[in-house]
Amino acid sequence: TSVAFMLHFQTIASAFGNEKAPAIIAQLPTIVIEKGQVKVAVEQPFKVFRPDTRDLFAVIDTTGQITSLRQTDAMLLLTRSQLMARIGPGDSRVFDLRAIETLRLTQSDMARWLQTSLRWAPFVLYPLMLFFTYCLRTLQVLIYAGIGMVMAALLKRAMPFGAAASVAVMAMTPVILIDTLIMLARIHLPLWGIGSFIVAFGYLFFGIRAAADDASERSAEKLP
Repeated sequence: TSVAFMLHFQTIASAFGNEKAPAIIAQLPTIVIEKGQVKVAVEQPFKVFRPDTRDLFAVIDTTGQITSLRQTDAMLLLTRSQLMARIGPGDSRVFDLRAIETLRLTQSDMARWLQTSLRWAPFVLYPLMLFFTYCLRTLQVLIYAGIGMVMAALLKRAMPFGAAASVAVMAMTPVILIDTLIMLARIHLPLWGIGSFIVAFGYLFFGIRAAADDASERSAEKLP
């Protein structure tokens, strides 16, 4: 599924880089950074728009009129010493530029950097995505296994934590596969976040009960 997500991301990124990015780059002025200070020879705040929707994409303001993404709807904000990027609703990143001694970016430089980034992105991002996804899913398995232990206790059955973790892995698998299919098909399912939680817990309860009953039957067979 990580491969599928990576290929999907690469398709979207390539489409943006080849279809929309050139029109955005064509609007940008030459950007010079000297001793951590951004300089542009245009009237500010300088606004860059998406070519297809005319929505605001980026703002350049080194005068101090706009200092936060909260003051604009743009995805990017370049100030005198920072680059701010809106990642999602309520989520943003700030990159400090004060450590840059000297840098000059022209439109041709930006286009070349973009194409290089798109070319190498899969090889850099896939291992990182796989690592963080593995960590996230491992944490999720541990939490689900703990809940599975509670379920087994409510059923008055003894179950080792390792067995509960194995059941948790199987319970999560259908949801992961469905998530991947929804992403590839570009289908939006309202409240799927809640629905996926219910589906996983349904499988978890079914698996814990089946495993507990099987363990009880084996214990009964061993009795003289």
